[in-house]
Amino acid sequence: MNQIVSSSKNNLQLPTIAGWESKVDLKESKPFSDSCIIEANNDLQAVNVWLKQYSHKNTTYLTYRRESDRFMLWCVHEVGKTLGQLSMEDFNKYIKFLQKPPKRWCATVGEIRVSGHGRHRWRPFLGPLSDSARDTALRVVNSLMNYLVDAAYLRANPLRLIKQRSKFNIKSDEYKYQVWSKILDDAEWEALQQALDELPEDNAYEIDNKKRTQFIFSCLYLLGLRISELAASTWNAFRFHQGAWWFFVRGKGDKLGHIPVNEQLLNYVKSYRKYLGKTAVPSESDSTYLIVSKKTSQPLSIKQMYTLVKAVARNAALKFEEGSISRQKLEKLSPHSLRHLSASHQDKLGIPMNIIQENLRHSSINTTKIYVHADDEARHKEMEKMVLDVEEGSDEGSGENLCLTIAISGNNVCTSFTLEKFIQVVETKILDSFVWCRDDNIDSFTIIKGYEQASKFGNEYKIKYSIANCKVDENALLSSFESKIIEAAEIRLLKVKVCLS
Repeated sequence: MNQIVSSSKNNLQLPTIAGWESKVDLKESKPFSDSCIIEANNDLQAVNVWLKQYSHKNTTYLTYRRESDRFMLWCVHEVGKTLGQLSMEDFNKYIKFLQKPPKRWCATVGEIRVSGHGRHRWRPFLGPLSDSARDTALRVVNSLMNYLVDAAYLRANPLRLIKQRSKFNIKSDEYKYQVWSKILDDAEWEALQQALDELPEDNAYEIDNKKRTQFIFSCLYLLGLRISELAASTWNAFRFHQGAWWFFVRGKGDKLGHIPVNEQLLNYVKSYRKYLGKTAVPSESDSTYLIVSKKTSQPLSIKQMYTLVKAVARNAALKFEEGSISRQKLEKLSPHSLRHLSASHQDKLGIPMNIIQENLRHSSINTTKIYVHADDEARHKEMEKMVLDVEEGSDEGSGENLCLTIAISGNNVCTSFTLEKFIQVVETKILDSFVWCRDDNIDSFTIIKGYEQASKFGNEYKIKYSIANCKVDENALLSSFESKIIEAAEIRLLKVKVCLS
């Protein structure tokens, strides 16, 4: 079930960057003290001893190897110092370096990073690290430096002098609001699913890409996996136990966990395996990787899967206006965003917090709370009950009252849920800056039933809104409403006509 590490764990070789000149040779470094208690004559050997502790924890080893490689390459090519020569100021520079690595350190768009270090286009970064990725990088380096100090290989760890590493630590409450702002709303999530469904399938290559990409999305969202966990997993991670299917995974910190496999994901598994020419359900003897190239039969790298997810997100972003918050969120979406979204949607469905914690395999319930916000929505709805019994004042020269009519027609894939979400977008996003009410204060249940009845006979169903005190040009208002409402409808495969009178 673990991913095979291609590089040797017994003889660490620092990756080379083709054409770059070294400012220092780490092999010429030496221990600080004659009483050093590890068998290491230079920095490379010392780092290798530290890494060997994690050789049995594959995911941890890969992360620690990546971050120690980056750190040592920075020592060699940027500051020209051995580990023992680094100062607190150097570590401050490294923090800034991680926040914005120079372009020459980053792979360009479209290039696929490969494990073959030293190839002409290989680079240690894809771009600036996220806050959490930067935090991980510095925690790894701090662990390395502390270990070498304890082993009497280094005299001190200057990174510890940066007070609580506050330059890169994020408080959990601040991180919660960062996550909250990035989680997709219903319209954005529907747009992402639509973009996934619209992937082309005009030839064998495109069919293969679509089926593989859809399976990646199903695993990341329905299981809430980290992409590193997906990349390392094999088919025998799916196991039938006590009348139900489970997914067994070795995750962060080498912690084992098992996640329920629902009926929809099981159908995805059966469909994808059938496409691959396998039996419908996995057996415990099937140790082949989940995500492989059909052409080469080799497992896809994390970067390749990351690229597939980003491509779908970019297509979904195009469904929203340029510069809009929705487009920006989708353009920044990453595979890990689907894990956050999974937690949020589990919460909205009423799944208890302790179960979500188990599904995401968080050590602390406080970590799970970062990704769930259903209580906030409930609080907001409850506060609508608060009123002040004073007549609202109106501005001098108030505008006219207008009637907005939306005539809706759908097809056999448009459900009452689809209509409900469409109405929600219209009322909470498009009309949110106006004073409005539905004509006759008709409720959502009546609208849905009326729509279902009209759809049976191929008729349109009309929803009417009264909009009070409009002070803007009627034609401009109609144009603004019409484009936004049509866009929201098209995402949900609805057809609408908009009339303002």
